[in-house]
Amino acid sequence: MLDISGRKNEAIGQVGALLKYRLAMQYSPVGFYYAETIPEDAMGFKGSGNGCIMPLVLASAKGRTVAFDENSLGWNCSAFHPGCRDWIYPGVEYFLSHGILPGKCE
Repeated sequence: MLDISGRKNEAIGQVGALLKYRLAMQYSPVGFYYAETIPEDAMGFKGSGNGCIMPLVLASAKGRTVAFDENSLGWNCSAFHPGCRDWIYPGVEYFLSHGILPGKCE
C-alpha cells in the first residue's frame, strides 16, 4: 500500500522506494522537479562551469538531495539534462558511453 496523503517529498520518496523494490534496482529512480527554493541540505555546484551533473545524479539515486539553479549548473552540457539549455555539444553521447573521441571531444 502506498500512502501519498502526507507531504509531497515523502510521497515522492515512497514512490521511488516502491519502484526500486519492485524492479529490483540497485539505486533509487531519479526525477527532476522545479521549486522556488533550494533545500538547505542539498548538494550542488558552487557556480557554473565547474562540474559534471552525472556524479550528482548518482548521489541523488543513492538518497542525497541535489539541487541546481540558473547560476549553479556546472558545465554547459550539464545544463542540457535538467532542461536549462536547448543544445548539447556534438559527440557528448559518445563521450559519456566510451570516453574521449579523438578530434571531437577534447
